[in-house]
Amino acid sequence: PSLSGTPIGAVTYSLGGADSALFTLNTGTGVVSMVARNFESPDDAGANNVYNYTLTATDADGNSADQAVVLSVVDFNDNAPVFSSGATGSVPENAATTREIYTASTTDADGTAANRNVVYSLKAATGDIALLDIDSATGKVTLKNSANYEAKNSYSFTVVATNLGTSGTLSTEQAVIANVINVNEAPVVSAAITSAALEGAASYTLNLLQGASDVDAGDTATLDVQTLTYKVAGMATGNAGADLPAGITLSGSTLSVDPTNPAFDNLAAGATRVIEVSYLVKDVGGLNVNQTVSITITGTNDAPTASVTTSTVNYANTALTQTLFSSAAISAVDTGQTITGLKFTV
Repeated sequence: PSLSGTPIGAVTYSLGGADSALFTLNTGTGVVSMVARNFESPDDAGANNVYNYTLTATDADGNSADQAVVLSVVDFNDNAPVFSSGATGSVPENAATTREIYTASTTDADGTAANRNVVYSLKAATGDIALLDIDSATGKVTLKNSANYEAKNSYSFTVVATNLGTSGTLSTEQAVIANVINVNEAPVVSAAITSAALEGAASYTLNLLQGASDVDAGDTATLDVQTLTYKVAGMATGNAGADLPAGITLSGSTLSVDPTNPAFDNLAAGATRVIEVSYLVKDVGGLNVNQTVSITITGTNDAPTASVTTSTVNYANTALTQTLFSSAAISAVDTGQTITGLKFTV
């Protein structure tokens, strides 16, 4: 300390005041010192980082003078951020890119807001950083493009939390893995199914799942057909289209077509009859897509049919007229065809 006046003899020093016990005094020189204090845990009398003491100088003649001293401890950025958020995140596939896959959060033990000001970043050249964005203020991590579980089911990255203290910066890192949640996606079909055959041709089958697929792992093998309805020439079959039309049978997801069925016999040569099948292709998760099948049967020229009821002829009978048959039924079979002539051979 600096003294004015003319002290008599040696001067000695003493301490007093509310916080004097926290200081060390050299009584001969008046030098006051104390150990480093923790701003976050003040131990002064007011618990406010303001330390008060009074230094008294006394000469050999007993004359004394007091000096009140106020010492303020200021905050120093000596605590790095500590992550309170975990090391994992998640996001459903196909979610909007605004949906966060992870939100970083930290605590900071520094005593002032200035030294607790934390910003977030992604550590360069690590993990999937090229696919990600981060909000430096909120710590919210998002994808640049929507996630697709079937293409990539997790993202790895490292978040860096840095406090921008008034006396320097301190950083902490957190490695994170964000998992993509698989979401059931509806099946798709490549195109409507079409088929054509001539009346009288051999029976054949159609796979109703032809061209159907599901991007979900393993789901294509479990697709099913449901809610089938049928139309013939634009008209629904019985039971509001639920009844199978003639010439068509169903087993699981396989449709069998029989062009030889008598239902097609009346088709004139070149005439067509279209059978339409509408149904749902459904996956195990209950999602579905509409599908249709169009079957065209083209008529051919069928031979006419005839049936007769014969009579017994008595050749001993000398009558000039004998009855060879008592009745006959003739059919052209094909619609629109007529019988233009008959030939009888006896």
